[in-house]
Amino acid sequence: MTLEQMLQAMERYGEPRVSRTGNGWVSSCDMHVNATGAKFEIRSEFGHATPGAAAAECLTRMRDILGGFGADVARLEVKP
Repeated sequence: MTLEQMLQAMERYGEPRVSRTGNGWVSSCDMHVNATGAKFEIRSEFGHATPGAAAAECLTRMRDILGGFGADVARLEVKP
């Protein structure tokens, strides 16, 4: 998957972003939540060498978490 495809897949469930920090790249997604006063964020580790690596880790975590709740996560498959 390209970086653009990963961000578009994450966008289905929230507001994704990729940022550069002093020690590398990080990706996160503020998830859509249907509860007042609730916030849910999924994030990669800091320090990735590329924006794609950070987004892939975030997408994988999103797939694992949402799949655990029984959500259809077929569109979130990270392909090398």
